[in-house]
Amino acid sequence: MHEGTSETSSSIPSPRQLLSPYLRPDSPTLAVRRQTKRAKGCVSPPPLFLDDTPTTPVQASRPRRTKLTAEERAKKQEQRLRELTERQRWRDANRVRQRRSDTMRDLIVHLDGGFNHDGLDSLIQPLREKLLGDEASVQFSPFSQSTKKFGMIVFERRVRSKYDPIQKLWEPLDEEQVQREATCVHVTMPEQLLESIHTNSLVNQIAEAIPPEIQAATHVQKPTRHTLVIIGLDAYLRQQRSAKNRDYIESVRQRMQHAGAESRPLKLPDKEDVRCKVDHAILQLQMLHGCHVVQVPELDDAILWLHSIACDVSVRPYKLLEVRRKAPMRSGSITGRTELSTYQAMLEQIPRCAPPAIRAITQKYPTFFCLLSTLERCTLEESIDLLAPLECHSGRTTRNLGPQLARRIYETFTAEDGTSIIDS
Repeated sequence: MHEGTSETSSSIPSPRQLLSPYLRPDSPTLAVRRQTKRAKGCVSPPPLFLDDTPTTPVQASRPRRTKLTAEERAKKQEQRLRELTERQRWRDANRVRQRRSDTMRDLIVHLDGGFNHDGLDSLIQPLREKLLGDEASVQFSPFSQSTKKFGMIVFERRVRSKYDPIQKLWEPLDEEQVQREATCVHVTMPEQLLESIHTNSLVNQIAEAIPPEIQAATHVQKPTRHTLVIIGLDAYLRQQRSAKNRDYIESVRQRMQHAGAESRPLKLPDKEDVRCKVDHAILQLQMLHGCHVVQVPELDDAILWLHSIACDVSVRPYKLLEVRRKAPMRSGSITGRTELSTYQAMLEQIPRCAPPAIRAITQKYPTFFCLLSTLERCTLEESIDLLAPLECHSGRTTRNLGPQLARRIYETFTAEDGTSIIDS
């Protein structure tokens, strides 16, 4: 039994013996392998799996460039320059403009012929020099000289791009456009102002502000913001008042000297004050017509005001866009995660109540109810005596809470008058 199994096992070849080419030389498969090896120079058959040896990638042959003619090279160079120019136009259009030198060079300032009146002629040259120093364009437009008694300034802007709210980018325009700004500034002296008030023509001087020449040139209709700059009104009214008082005193003196002569009725000064008329007219101009009134004492102050208004007009569209881009303020109730955090947030709203002071207060009075009940049982002096000695530790320094902050805390939580915290 054992001998039979041993003979059978010895007759069956193992897997290694099956792979040996010398075991069965008459096998057709081995014959084909021998022929293949002889033909290929004993090259081993391809492996069943991927070989571990790295293979060098075959470099792809680069396509040869087609030789361009001179005309094609010129067209390609022209297209490239056109693309670079367009890219630069978009880059210039979307450049941040916040400096005065960037915005003033696009501004056109029209000065009215009303500046030829007495007192305003010395204002033109310094204002023109300041505007030209900022690279703005200044033009003299003598329109409506016969009816206008105020000097008038109208602004225009050179527009090279427009804002796209969808893409949130400035899109450059193909052609430069001139756009009128909705701001008109009037400059007057006290004499012209009082004359227009007496003749009831002040509103007409302000309302008929936009020149028809500018409207026809720009074709833009916008609500205009009017600003009236009055130079030296207070000094002029004081001089008028002093002159009337001197005339009255002189008339009284002459009457006393000629007491024996025929007495004439004494002319008293006007009871109706001119100042009241002027204030009423200015208030009516502000409330009913939305005109902003600026009173300056001297010509130098008026020049500074006009230059500042021109700078604000030049940067206005970019400032409005910057405000729209900013994230809106958080509106809603602010709550703490715990009672202690809410308590600390309430103390933070008190002016000059720093974190060291908050830690000292919360250590002495752990809850808001504890602090409020203590303050309600005490008077102002007693609460100051309780809170002022509290020690506030900030790093290596230690200081007391102080009577001023203690008074402010007491007024914040116990006072019935809402304005008492301002006085504390």
